[in-house]
Amino acid sequence: MKFHPTRISLHGIPTGAHVAAAGGRLVRFGRCRFVCAASVLLMLAFSAACDRVPLNINDLDAAKAAISQRDWPRAERLLERYLRTEERPQQRWEAWTLLVDVYSRVNLDQNGALGQLEAMLPEFARDEGKKKLILARLGELHENLGHISQAVAVWERYAELGNLTDQEVASVQRALGHLHFRQRRFDLAEEALQTCQALPVEESFRAWCKYDLALANMAREELDDARDQAIQVLSMKVDDQLRGLAGFLLADVLEQQGLRAEALNRFESVRSLYPNEMVVDNRIAHLKKKLQSSSGSSKP
Repeated sequence: MKFHPTRISLHGIPTGAHVAAAGGRLVRFGRCRFVCAASVLLMLAFSAACDRVPLNINDLDAAKAAISQRDWPRAERLLERYLRTEERPQQRWEAWTLLVDVYSRVNLDQNGALGQLEAMLPEFARDEGKKKLILARLGELHENLGHISQAVAVWERYAELGNLTDQEVASVQRALGHLHFRQRRFDLAEEALQTCQALPVEESFRAWCKYDLALANMAREELDDARDQAIQVLSMKVDDQLRGLAGFLLADVLEQQGLRAEALNRFESVRSLYPNEMVVDNRIAHLKKKLQSSSGSSKP
């Protein structure tokens, strides 16, 4: 019996023609699979291209380039990837520092920056210089976020480091004075600020410590002490900013002590130096009204 290529056997086995037709469908299906696979590969390649770095540049350099282009998400990804593999301490320090800056100053994610700094601390615990910088940044961030107790703990930890300069000690004591003041622990604030102003540092810095001390005394209504300290600040070599603040504080104390004419003169003398002239103008107008009222009531 001859084989006929167009027939189907009784057992349902396709003949040659059917096999050829099925083969055509298989070829078309295979081509479709090839095109789909190629599309997926192209998509993956395109996705990877976002973080692709030329062979002559590493992730740290690429992150710096991204920062210069203000491409913050890419900079963050590159720095995190770089830190997963880089082992050289100095390069790691640079990458960590850039990453903290991206979090805190660009993304405004202070809590994220805190997390990065906390991760850095054990890594650089044996490097006193870098440890100082990390603790100082931690203290500032905690204070900015209102974590006062944590900020105090960080600055106290900083104060325990060895080989601190007089300026570093003064800065720590001033920071602690601020924090204790915010906690209304005025005795501790005064102790820290007294230490700050007694250290052999620049007169301008000691003046800030004395001004902070005057504020603390003002808050607990020690007006004589606050007035004396404000006067001392004004007698020191200070810039216009501090001169305006101390002069305003002195005028405020004088007004509270009932010395309205002196207070008015002080307010008028610092009007151009104080950060907010409108506040000073309101105090001047208020005092003038009070003085006029008392002058009118004293007439026979």
